[in-house]
Amino acid sequence: MGKRKQVTIQEWELAIRKARAFINNYDKVRWKIVDIALSVCEIKHGGRVHETTFTLSRFAAYIELNRKTLMEWVRVKKLVVDKLPDVELKDKTRYSFEDLTSTLRKVNPESTPKEVLMHWKDQLNIPPFNKKFIKYRKHLDTILYNAQNPMRLMEVDEKLLLLMADKCDLISKLLKKEVEFRKNFSVEQRLTQKNLQINKAVEDASAVYYE
Repeated sequence: MGKRKQVTIQEWELAIRKARAFINNYDKVRWKIVDIALSVCEIKHGGRVHETTFTLSRFAAYIELNRKTLMEWVRVKKLVVDKLPDVELKDKTRYSFEDLTSTLRKVNPESTPKEVLMHWKDQLNIPPFNKKFIKYRKHLDTILYNAQNPMRLMEVDEKLLLLMADKCDLISKLLKKEVEFRKNFSVEQRLTQKNLQINKAVEDASAVYYE
């Protein structure tokens, strides 16, 4: 592979201006920002970086974007998006950016397009509400991490601590109740019972209406 052509100051400044035009609508055009950044930025893996090097961190600072955000976008683009068939990403209603980042956590630079596609399809097959609870679990992990640090807790209002403790207790009871239900009743049985309850409520409401 030939040596990359050296980027000029003029090319760098033009790339900055182009990327800034997209930054307020990045959710729809983040890959354009990534492509622009990669066209002028040097990707360094360890070692010292000279202060004049056109890095992703500097590029992010110039377009007023968090550098970690840009770096994550670059990783998702290079390790997931670029290895998936175009048809997989054509219908944006089938997936979210979180599906892409979840797939990223299961692959590495050596993963083949076939392996990336396999992990991608596995991710898309996760039921939507299950995906939400996976995200909720991450929030709970953050709460647990901070709750284990007394110095952090000292700064939190006592009423808020009690409110969250009560909420956590209620959540725990409801989740355990759901697990118990699953031990005693199948999904079909529960759906049948729910339909009976709904039909009964409709009949009762109709009887009151026509009295």
